[in-house]
Amino acid sequence: MLGMYNQKPKDPIYSLVINAGVHEVWRVWTEKELLSKWWAPPESSPCIINVNLTHGGAFIYEFINNGRRHHEELIYVQLIKDRRIVMTNALNKDLRPTTQSYITIVIEILARGNTTQFTSKILFRDMRVLRWFSITHWYQGWINNLQYMAQLAESISSPLGVQPIPTPPVQP
Repeated sequence: MLGMYNQKPKDPIYSLVINAGVHEVWRVWTEKELLSKWWAPPESSPCIINVNLTHGGAFIYEFINNGRRHHEELIYVQLIKDRRIVMTNALNKDLRPTTQSYITIVIEILARGNTTQFTSKILFRDMRVLRWFSITHWYQGWINNLQYMAQLAESISSPLGVQPIPTPPVQP
């Protein structure tokens, strides 16, 4: 079950327990082929272009929103294998500040016996950006994507290997 709670109004935190090991959860966040299965809703025609898992490396993807193709780059600020990922669009690949920053994503992965406690904290630049994400129903999309991420991690944790995960429903 996915829970959401806030410590600050502009920093939504999502947490869930996944029936998979930390390594499988890490893989669905760091392997291009697996990321492409859950990162964005299918109706946005997501395309994962690059995943460069180095400090200062970029996670680059494109998607369609309101008929326009968007190109996004998130820079990896911190990578602790099987434990933590911090990525942001506040920096470019040379680690210089950007003028178009609006988000930092902090991912925590913690072993809990045979399961994994997963937490994502979304840090928005300001309340104006937070309101825009709220108006566009981004939160529900993020929750849906995290649920598919969890299902994918569970499927690759299965002794049978990667199992098909249900296709995410198209949002109206």
